[in-house]
Amino acid sequence: YPPSFNIRNEFNSALLNGHLSLHYQPIVDLQNGQVKGFEALMRWNHPELGAIPPSGFIPVAVESGLIIAASKWALKEACRALKRIEGRIGQVKGLYMSVNFTASDFAEDNFLDDLYQIISVSDVLPTQIQLEITEELLLAQPESAKNTLALCRKAGLKIAVDDFGTGSSELGFLEEFPIDGIKLDRSLMRHFIDHPEAMN
Repeated sequence: YPPSFNIRNEFNSALLNGHLSLHYQPIVDLQNGQVKGFEALMRWNHPELGAIPPSGFIPVAVESGLIIAASKWALKEACRALKRIEGRIGQVKGLYMSVNFTASDFAEDNFLDDLYQIISVSDVLPTQIQLEITEELLLAQPESAKNTLALCRKAGLKIAVDDFGTGSSELGFLEEFPIDGIKLDRSLMRHFIDHPEAMN
């Protein structure tokens, strides 16, 4: 990036000026090939520098605290997109949207209230939203995460762990949490391919 490029300031400007967007990756049922939902992926298209990869701005957004506002924006946009998709295909309340949240989001005092408010005004059912969290969040805040996730599950939200295998926990660790799904990190899958005996 140019020497004068301040990624924190530029990201804040992008958030305020509509330079962020969401890409929607289909989630497919491998048994029947049907699309069950979508994962919302945040993207940044800088007006001068073009596409900036998530690895270049997400860590800065987390460190600066801007990720909290960005996550709220992403949830609102994802809910709107889900309603548009339902309207076009005529399928009502059958699809779900998966949205990523960080430890910073979970640490916010008003996290649950804001979450419920955004979903409520969107006319999307709580059962149509899946929270994607990281293994690191569970390791760093086990008790807090357990309590928050229990409330989310009680409200009807789905919960998935993203990039499992990048931390030091084992599958048994996840039994303590109300988890609906696990996304295995590619490094873990590569390890199993190279060492099939590790799956026993």
